Parts: sequence; C-alpha cells; structure tokens
Amino acid sequence: MLGVTVNYAPKPDLVSLAKITVEDYLSYPETASFKNVKYNFVRQTSDKGDLGYVCGEVFRVNNEKLEGYKKFIVKVHNNLDGRVSLSIPLVEGDYDLLPMEMIESMWHKYCE
Repeated sequence: MLGVTVNYAPKPDLVSLAKITVEDYLSYPETASFKNVKYNFVRQTSDKGDLGYVCGEVFRVNNEKLEGYKKFIVKVHNNLDGRVSLSIPLVEGDYDLLPMEMIESMWHKYCE
C-alpha cells in the first residue's frame, strides 16, 4: 500500500486510531460516521510485529456533495515495542492513488 506511515506510542486501539486517520484524510472530517469497521490480522512480520488492515465504511461528503458510505482500508503495523504505523487511507472514490481494480482486489483479499 502506498503512503507515509505515522508512528504512535504507547500502543493505542488500532480501530480507533484508523478512524482518526480516515477522518483526517477526508475533506469534511466533521461529517464522518463509520459502520462495519474491523481489524483483520494478516500475518506476523519478520520483526515479530503484527501486520493487518482496518477496513470499514465511512460516510463521506466530497466537493460539498453527500456521497454516502464508502469503503476504506488502512494498513496497520503493530510493532513489539508498542509503536503502530498506519498507511494513508484508501477511500473508495479516490482513484488517484490506486486504480479502482487494485482497491477492489485489496478489499477482497484483506477485508472480507
């Protein structure tokens, strides 16, 4: 997944932290509401951290238009020392980072 990660310590709740990251990404963060949000563990990394994805749906307003609930994906690396790294969120409807086909493929692989 593309993007810059941000490190947090001590270890926070991964779902709550991902929601904050998604809110910060949106044009109108004050309108965000979430549903069906969950953390999906994928594997343990070589440094014994956990790698997973927080997936869900966020109510989105874009260009002053109500778009409704859109899927989002945030890659999360939870390190043994308590640091958590998060990717830039991928939000359905923003295809300038990755094409729609790649986002759908990631959703099916890591979120279902």
